[in-house]
Amino acid sequence: MEKDVFVVTGSSKGIGKALVEQLLQRPNIQVIGLSRSKSDILHERFEEKLVDLSDLEALNLIYQSIFQIFLGAIVTGK
Repeated sequence: MEKDVFVVTGSSKGIGKALVEQLLQRPNIQVIGLSRSKSDILHERFEEKLVDLSDLEALNLIYQSIFQIFLGAIVTGK
């Protein structure tokens, strides 16, 4: 069965963490959390990527890896 994939920023605390926890209560949803600090969320459908969203180069690498893993392709703006 196919899973919907959600990318949540700020996933280690506050509203972002609460959103991740709510999404993981639903079956068939995979969550990728982006945050500067490590989250305490442990779940088989949660994948964490540590990144500072103000670092555009690092952010681009993270998004490329997400597209490659889940879409089987690398998407560029060129």
